Parts: sequence; structure tokens; C-alpha cells
Amino acid sequence: MIDLPLPPTEVPLEKTEIRTEFIPIKMGEIAVHVNPGPESAVPLVMLHGVYYDHHLWDSVVAKIAGRTVIRLDMPGHGESQRGVPSNWTLDDCATMLLEVLDALDLGQVIGIGHSWGSMTLLRAAHRAPERFVALGFCNMPFEAGTRGTQWQFRMQHTLLPFRGFYEKQV
Repeated sequence: MIDLPLPPTEVPLEKTEIRTEFIPIKMGEIAVHVNPGPESAVPLVMLHGVYYDHHLWDSVVAKIAGRTVIRLDMPGHGESQRGVPSNWTLDDCATMLLEVLDALDLGQVIGIGHSWGSMTLLRAAHRAPERFVALGFCNMPFEAGTRGTQWQFRMQHTLLPFRGFYEKQV
């Protein structure tokens, strides 16, 4: 287990520096939101789940202002819309993450993922274990999907353009 000391007080997110970069990769252009911290600390990379964007982690970022935090808008979500195809796979997402880490010149990171973000991290870490010091997963499925659940996921993915409707329903 890795000890991650937290600062004694919470820093409001609006008082922290946030730098947004658009990183061109094979899959399209990925929006990356960086809250810089000391270079001596291993950076955190945070990936959200389906129907969310990098703002999922806002309250967490305020509590870990003592290190660099990198939040991606996953493909087709948030500001990661440009040039992103609609037929990507989890393997494509793992490749996307590793390409982003390369573009940011990051050696090792701590990965934190929610749902789809967790599955992406797990695949990326399986491919390049030397890149990850630790992984944290929230709400991640632990069994392979059946044909029915894979079909359901594809249908939900098709409905992503109607996200506003979905948000009004929940």
C-alpha cells in the first residue's frame, strides 16, 4: 500500500491553477485538465465513467492539492469530441491513455478510475505495468460482459449525443 499524505486543509478548486490541453492522438483530440503540483510527487491520473466528464473529480482535486492531478475527458465526453470516432473499444481507450501519458512526458503515475475509466486503466496497466505505481478503482465491473450486456453498452454509447436528455431524467 502506498502512503499518500494529504494536505491538512482543503483548497477550493477555484483557487487552484488548472491548465487545459488538447492532445492530438490516433483516436482524435483528448482534453486533458492539469492541476500542477510539486514535481517530486508521483502525479495522479483520474478517468471518469460513461456520461461524465473530468468534473466528476472536482471535489477530490480540492483535497489533493499537494500533487499534480491530471483529469482526462474520455473520448466522446466533455471537451474530447473533436475527431473522436464513435466505434472505439476499451483497447482503443487504453492506447489513448498511454499516448496521453507519452505526450505529457509522464513516466510513472498513480491511476484512479471510475467505471469505464477503471476498465481503461486496468487494460493500460496490463499493457504497460511499469507506467503505474498504483491503481484505484471505483464502481468497476469485475466480470466479462455477456453478448447482451455488450449490446446494451453499444446501444447506450449510441445515445451519447442525447446526454442532455439523460441528465434531465436522473
